[in-house]
Amino acid sequence: MLLTSVVTGLFLTGYALAESSVEDALLWGPYRPNLYFGVRPRTPTGPTFGLMWGSSKDGKLDRRKLRHSCEQSDKLDLYGWTSYDARTGGVEVISDPGNAVNLTLEFVKIPTRSEDWSLRVRGVPLNNGKDWNSTVIFYVGAAEEDYYGNATGIRCSPSSDGSVSCRGDYYTSLPPPTTNSRQSSTVVKSLKVAKDSLWDAESFVFNETFASSNVTDGKTGYGTLHLIERSFDSAFSFDIHSTAKPSRAISSEGVSQYVQDATTEFDRRFDAVFSPNQRSLGQDHTAFSRSLLANLMGGIGYFYGNDRVNSSSAPPGSRALPKDDKKHELFTMVPSRAFFPRGFLWDEGFHLLIVMEWDLDLALEIVKSWFALMDEDGWIGREQILGPEARSKVPAEFQVQNLDYANPPTLYLVVETYIKMVTGSKKYKGVSSEHLEADAARIFIGRLYFDLKKHYDWWGRTQKAGDSYVNQGDHIYHSYRWRGQSETHILTSGLDDYPRTKPPGPHDIHVDALNWMTLMAGVLVKAADYLGATKDLQVYSQHQETYERSLEFLHWSEVDQAYCDVTKVNGLNAFECHKGYISILPLLLGSMNATHPHLNATLALMRNETELWSPHGLRSLSRSDKLFGTAEDYWRGPIWININYLAIIKLLELAQSPGPHRTTAGEMYIDLRKNIIATVYNSWRQTGFAWEQYNSNTGAGQRTQGFTGWTALVVNILALPDVTEASALASADPVAQGSAGSVAIAEADTLPELLQE
Repeated sequence: MLLTSVVTGLFLTGYALAESSVEDALLWGPYRPNLYFGVRPRTPTGPTFGLMWGSSKDGKLDRRKLRHSCEQSDKLDLYGWTSYDARTGGVEVISDPGNAVNLTLEFVKIPTRSEDWSLRVRGVPLNNGKDWNSTVIFYVGAAEEDYYGNATGIRCSPSSDGSVSCRGDYYTSLPPPTTNSRQSSTVVKSLKVAKDSLWDAESFVFNETFASSNVTDGKTGYGTLHLIERSFDSAFSFDIHSTAKPSRAISSEGVSQYVQDATTEFDRRFDAVFSPNQRSLGQDHTAFSRSLLANLMGGIGYFYGNDRVNSSSAPPGSRALPKDDKKHELFTMVPSRAFFPRGFLWDEGFHLLIVMEWDLDLALEIVKSWFALMDEDGWIGREQILGPEARSKVPAEFQVQNLDYANPPTLYLVVETYIKMVTGSKKYKGVSSEHLEADAARIFIGRLYFDLKKHYDWWGRTQKAGDSYVNQGDHIYHSYRWRGQSETHILTSGLDDYPRTKPPGPHDIHVDALNWMTLMAGVLVKAADYLGATKDLQVYSQHQETYERSLEFLHWSEVDQAYCDVTKVNGLNAFECHKGYISILPLLLGSMNATHPHLNATLALMRNETELWSPHGLRSLSRSDKLFGTAEDYWRGPIWININYLAIIKLLELAQSPGPHRTTAGEMYIDLRKNIIATVYNSWRQTGFAWEQYNSNTGAGQRTQGFTGWTALVVNILALPDVTEASALASADPVAQGSAGSVAIAEADTLPELLQE
């Protein structure tokens, strides 16, 4: 059964379906981002493909040097995409000194043939080639099922000329290597492997029990996993084709043309959408920015399987054992292919702020996929570890998700930006999108609106603090507390080890939790306004006002001149002040306008070099805090690009809005933008990689290597106005701001019939 008949509706239930052209273009891809290269379709069933390579010692493949999954311990000098678009393909380059080889992988989708793709593998020795050898293993896994549900396989047939063909529901062929490649052997090894083990092809490479067919024997191998091993003693190049029909394999010249077309189009579109504004930077950042974008896009994955959920709210030591939940699927970006190759709710909104500028339909496919994970109560797991392949990269203690635990709802930032695009207050320069047409936009936002409300309601119920309603005169104040706090961490907040009240207690209230509730309410205001849902507009406007009033009454410390967490001391509220990212989130998430009474103090906190400001970006925790740089030192000082991005955007907005701090904000925007660009760029030039965070003293990248998740927001930052004087920002392209304009589609207090559940 071919996949085009399966993909529609699998995870788009309840939404207006995308145009078939979008579905087709996104059907296949390197959607196993945990591997250096692995292809699968965006469906639960279907064949999977992967690539391994290594070198031989004493005539045998060296187990220690076999490469398959992305591992920092492999110590590659480089691996990543130089160009990649999810609709067409791209080029990945790998430099492996341990195996003395440079690899170039050119992956292309065949235009107008959604189920067909090709891969070209090229290898060049790193040394002078003396006594050099390289082995490349391409594998095909296909556990198809017969009428009775029994696993069946496919047949792979080697030929005397070194070619290999595999036949099942799909056709995979490997023509002979190019004439200038000196190939010493091609071997096909076939094995019948259980469906749930196909992902772990590497473990079968050294298994001596399966059948082996050398090409000179002309035998046909049958099984569910086929390892096609080619060995070379000089530079090499060969192609791989996967097609729905055997007659559709393309020529070597055709692959070359498609690769050229894909890379040319990537560069053209990049220049149109993200061309860096860099006159004042002194260096050309184009290749750098393209690399960040390509590697973000190359980190798209499709995941299918069950997750592990604990529904108990009892303390960890007394909880029942978690159970595997039902199977789910997710189409998502990943923060890091080596260290975090799975979906993170906190990260995904930031990823999509880049993607939606490039390909809006792709971004909205991912948004739909995430909301399709939501359960009947409105909960979305903060970390998606679906199936054994995803679990293989996660320590057991972090695999279990809890139904009471929230995460920063960054997908609301994406919805907010989409509404701005639809209403024309933000320009869109990406690939043509049906979702910008009036009818399609109304349907999409209308369908999504119910999910946004549901998740918002769940958030409000589960994260409300013990003292959630504090009456003061005629006002009601709301407070919120992250669930899942330990003595040293609140992983659920996204800020992990950021200092909080110690020991934690049920009366603690967290300023950042309230900020995220405020953001969600504000986005629902914009969505209700756009949809003409007047009753909801009134309700959510009141919610937003209440939260902003609560922020000022409960969390502003006059003594500290900052927004702070609050705890109870002898029955009275007391501030727990650790100045840092949580202190500026009220500004970054939209609760403070250009005339806000605490704006000056907040800007001063950001600009103070003894507090948050550094030559390399805004520190996560004030340098004057006694816990700065202590213990794990994860969110206790290092620079994170996602928060700095929000700060740069907000400073630009303030610089372009009338107000007493316009010039100050403009000057800070100019300096912070330059600092962040220089920090990420300099480390990229030195190491070849983007990093998870950056040292506030040296600017060096640290922690996770190849973290091209939200660090890729520098692509957006480079495309922002580049000026040397704050006054020049007034005439620059404005940042879309304020409430989206109302586009009433019905003269009623409820949604139109078209959009009813």
